[in-house]
Amino acid sequence: MGNESETEVELFLTKVKTLIQIGQRHFVRRKSRNVEQDLLDLGLSSTKELWNSIMELQVIESYKPPELDLNGSGEKVFFFQKIMPNGIIAYIKLKVKINKNGELCVCLSFHPTTYII
Repeated sequence: MGNESETEVELFLTKVKTLIQIGQRHFVRRKSRNVEQDLLDLGLSSTKELWNSIMELQVIESYKPPELDLNGSGEKVFFFQKIMPNGIIAYIKLKVKINKNGELCVCLSFHPTTYII
């Protein structure tokens, strides 16, 4: 990843961590995934632990450049892979959404990876 991308990810993580700390966060539950099982597979017992894991994310855990959200909003989506304490690699997809109350950290995905990095 180039320096420009690293700086963008660093700024994004700073913003995300601030939003999480002040409670401006939302986890998207996908009908296609069993969230509780995903968390257990990653060694987590609650969404609180999920947010704690996101608070620990580092720039080096970004694994590809951000992309525009497919929903057409113009928001950038950031992708991370984090080795969890149980050794399983988590796939994490985040964005910052602007709504009527300001900014919101949105976790679009947090589950075991389905491929090898």
